[in-house]
Amino acid sequence: MADVRDAVRRAARRGRGDESSAARLAEIVGILRRHDIRAGLTPEKAVAILEDLGTTFVKLGQIASGHPDMLPKEYCDAFAALRANVSPMPAEVVRERVEAELGRPVDELFASFDDHALGSASVAQVHRATLRENGAVVAVKVQRPGVVERVASDLALMRHVVDLYEYLSQDDGGLSFKALVDELERTSLQELDFANEERNVDRFWRNNHDRPGITSPRCYARYSTHAILTMDFATGARADDAALLGALTDRQREDLGYRIAHNYLCQMLDDGFFHADPHAGNILLRRAEAGGAQGDAARGDAAGETQGEERAEAGGADNGDPGDPGVVVEWIDFGLMGELSSRDRATLRRIIMDVGKRDSFSLKRHLMQMVRPSGAVDHAGMLDACDSLLATYLSSDLQGFDTAGFMNDLSATMRSCGFELPPGVTMLGRGLVTLEGTIRLISDKVSIMRVLTTYIGESVDAREVSDYLRELATSSADSVQAMAAMPSRITETLEMLQRGQVRLEANMGIDQGFRRELTSVARQFSYAIMAAGLFVGSCILCATSLQPRILGVPLLGLVGFASGLALAAYTLVDIRRGRRRHRP
Repeated sequence: MADVRDAVRRAARRGRGDESSAARLAEIVGILRRHDIRAGLTPEKAVAILEDLGTTFVKLGQIASGHPDMLPKEYCDAFAALRANVSPMPAEVVRERVEAELGRPVDELFASFDDHALGSASVAQVHRATLRENGAVVAVKVQRPGVVERVASDLALMRHVVDLYEYLSQDDGGLSFKALVDELERTSLQELDFANEERNVDRFWRNNHDRPGITSPRCYARYSTHAILTMDFATGARADDAALLGALTDRQREDLGYRIAHNYLCQMLDDGFFHADPHAGNILLRRAEAGGAQGDAARGDAAGETQGEERAEAGGADNGDPGDPGVVVEWIDFGLMGELSSRDRATLRRIIMDVGKRDSFSLKRHLMQMVRPSGAVDHAGMLDACDSLLATYLSSDLQGFDTAGFMNDLSATMRSCGFELPPGVTMLGRGLVTLEGTIRLISDKVSIMRVLTTYIGESVDAREVSDYLRELATSSADSVQAMAAMPSRITETLEMLQRGQVRLEANMGIDQGFRRELTSVARQFSYAIMAAGLFVGSCILCATSLQPRILGVPLLGLVGFASGLALAAYTLVDIRRGRRRHRP
C-alpha cells in the first residue's frame, strides 16, 4: 500500500499548480456543463454525472449512499446502485501490464490467457487463464494503468474544494465533507492496492474453509503484485440469478438465505473480519463437486460489477439444491473488508441482546462504550433516542425488522447526541444493509434480525459465560481497588486545588428573570447597608466637638443623617415597587 499512499501524497503536494490537476479540473467542469448542472439535479442525473467523472467520484457516491443524515433518501438509494462500468482495456494493454508487473511474457506464465475480459470496471478488469506450471484455472485481475495517479489527483482536488468550503461555510452541523473525503481516501487506498486484497483473500479463506457449505478462492502469490492479482477461478451463478432462484422451492430459498446470513454473522461476531460489500454479485452458488478452482464466473472487483451471459448459462444448467450441503456458497471480491476488535465484538453482542430485550438503559450504556464523542454530548437525548428507536423498530414482529432504517436512524441519532461511530462499525452497518437487500432477493422469509437473535442464543455457551464471569470479577476487583484509593485521591485533588494546580469550572444556566431579581435584591441590600452605615457614622460624629456646628450639632453629622434618611427612603420605595411587579 506504500506505493498508493506515496501517489496520494505526491498529488497533495503538487496541489493546484500542477498541470495535470488543472487539466483534470477542466475536465470535471466540462462534464458538469455537459449535464447542465445549473438546471438542477435529480437522482438519475447525479448518478450519470458521478459515472462520467470516474472511479473516485463513483466511490464517493457509494460512500455517501450510507449517510441518509446528509443526503435525501432518493439520492442515497440511487447512489447505492452505482457501479463504475467502463469499456475494457485492449488486449495488448492488458498483456503489457501483466508482463511489466510479473517480469515474464504472458505465454511463459500461462498455458492459456483469454483476451476477452470477464468483467471491466474503472479500477481493473478480470481475465480467465490457465497456469502453465500446474494447469490450474485462475482469474487474473489486472489494474488499469494510471488509475492510482488519477484517483490521487481527484482526492487532492477534493481536499482543496472541501478546505475552501469549510473555510467559507459557517455550517458545523451533521457529517463534515472532510470526514467523507477521509473515508473515501481510506477505502481507495485499500482497493487500489492488490497486495492488500491478496492478504484479505487468504485471511477470509482461512476463517471460512472449514464451515460447511461456505468457501472462497485462494491467491497465487507468485503471480500477484500491487497491480496484478491471481486467484482461483470461482464458480457458479450470482445469488440473484433468476433461473437459479426460479428452480428452487420456497423452503430451499429460505435455507439458502439463512445460510448466507448466518455465515455473515460468523464473520462479523466470531472472526471480526467481514465482507464489506455483500451484494448479490459477490456471492456465487455452485455444486461442491464442481471443484474449487474450476468454473465459469470468477471475477474480482471489476467482474463482480457485471454479469455476462456465460454465468447465466452455467447457472441454469445444474445448480442443485442450495439447501443441500452439496451446494456451496462462494464469496468473491475482497478489495473492501471490515474489521472489529474483540472488544467491539463483545460490546456489539451485548447491544444486540439489549435490542432483543428492548432495554433502552442498557442499550445506551453499551453504545457509549463503542462510540466516541464528536461534540457537545447529550446523554438525556441519547436515552430518549434509544427509547424511540426500540419503540419504532421493535413494535412489530422481528420478521419485518427494517435493518436499513434502524442503522440509518442510529447513525443520525449518534451524531445529534454528540457522538460518532468508529469506521469499522459504520462499515458493518452498511454491510448489513446491503446483505439485507441481497437476502430479500433470495427469500422474503429470512429476516436479518431474526437470524441475529437466533445466532446470539446459540453462541452463548459455557465458554462465553465463563468469559463474562471473568470480566465481571475483574471489574469488581477494579471497583474495590478504586474505592480503596478514593480517599487518598480526593485528598490529593484538594491539595492541588488549594495550590492553584487545578482549576474548577462550572457552567450554570440561570433564567434571565431570576438574574434580574437577584441583581435588584443585591442592590437594595447594598443601599440598606450604606444607609445604616451613614446613620451609625453620623451618630459617632455628633458625639464629637467637630466644627462647624449648627444648633450644637456637627454639620457633617447632619449631612450624614440626611443622606442616610434619603437612601433608606429610596430603598423602601424600591422594595415596594418590586413587590407590586410580582403581585398576581
